[in-house]
Amino acid sequence: MATVTDPQTDSQSRAVLLGVLLSLAGALGFSTKAILVKLAYALDPAIDTAAVMAFRMGFALPLFVAAGVWFGRRGPVPARRLPAVAALGLVGYYVSTYLDLKGLETISAGLERLILFVYPTLVVLLVALRERRPLEGSTLFALGATYLGVALALGGEVAGDGAGRLLGGALVLGAAFSFALFNLGAGEMIRRHGAGPFTAVAMAAASVAALLHYGVVHGATRPPMADDAWLPFLAICLTMAVVATVLPAFLISYGIARIGAGKSAVVGTVGPVATITMAAALLNEPVTPMQIVGGVCVLVGVTAISVRRSRS
Repeated sequence: MATVTDPQTDSQSRAVLLGVLLSLAGALGFSTKAILVKLAYALDPAIDTAAVMAFRMGFALPLFVAAGVWFGRRGPVPARRLPAVAALGLVGYYVSTYLDLKGLETISAGLERLILFVYPTLVVLLVALRERRPLEGSTLFALGATYLGVALALGGEVAGDGAGRLLGGALVLGAAFSFALFNLGAGEMIRRHGAGPFTAVAMAAASVAALLHYGVVHGATRPPMADDAWLPFLAICLTMAVVATVLPAFLISYGIARIGAGKSAVVGTVGPVATITMAAALLNEPVTPMQIVGGVCVLVGVTAISVRRSRS
């Protein structure tokens, strides 16, 4: 007996699968960022956060402008909404990026990705504060597991350079908080104006801010570095702009549009694992038992929070 397939159900299944694949690809793209940043810093001690951020975002800016023009033909972000979208871009991609890259000066790529990954738990806390409602027991357990994991993973590195590692970890946690604030406003804006137009405007605003930041720090001069480091630096920043910025930004936004932020965050659990694996293989970063236990706690806690959000 032939099975009758419901076209609507089949279409929904394809949409969910596409959303999962988009989110997965975006998470893998973002997971390369810390590796590329570490490679850039290793080229020359004079290379600083302002330079890496500006050249990464500077290479990305024309692509975001082109995307904005393309999406603008079908439905641009209304002029009255541009300041709000740009402000979200500054919070989520300029402030967060600066704190993140600054933290990477002192902590490992694997730890950075693990700390940055806790942003869904910060979203839950911010929503609870905004709505003035208590957290349920299961949520408290997930939060406890997450931050215990961060403490364990950070403790595995603090033994080497206590003050510097703690500062780096705090900066990356600040980046996660900034990105959590971005997520609170991004979901509604994406639903109103579409993932493409929103991402193009938000990221273009962040790119301009990064270039202005560089101008304040270094002026209109080339970053101070050895001549033989200049071309490798440009190559790394260009790769970072495309692979770890432009493509994943759109992939994640389109993934969220199809399966929601909660499910997209669950798929994103592959990100820290990918970063830790690449950091061990490419940067020879050690992976201690304490970091493994901490990483498992973080993944369990964040996944539980994200599943709960998606069900809600």
